[in-house]
Amino acid sequence: MHEVGAVGRGAARAPGRARRRVTARAEETPAKEAKARKGVSATFERGIAALTQHKAREGRVKAPRAHTETLVVDDQEHAVKLGAFLSNAKSRRAKLTEDKLQQLADLGLERAA
Repeated sequence: MHEVGAVGRGAARAPGRARRRVTARAEETPAKEAKARKGVSATFERGIAALTQHKAREGRVKAPRAHTETLVVDDQEHAVKLGAFLSNAKSRRAKLTEDKLQQLADLGLERAA
């Protein structure tokens, strides 16, 4: 049998300890969200740059889902999954801002307008 004040697997924890842990996570969240938002914009801009390069070379804005476009930025090569970018832009167009939709429409994506 277990003793009343036993510390172990099933024992209750001090309430202050749990609160500190939750508070610490809550304080980290805005910074992580800001970083995530910044990353999303950078990813979108790389996608637009890859689409612009692809359109200049191929004369069209369609690409297979598995297509990867290589961008050169500051003498460094970046592989952009253009097909996935186009697919995601199509499926998420309701969530895109007017500015992003306009950028896609300016490149010739009819579904973005």
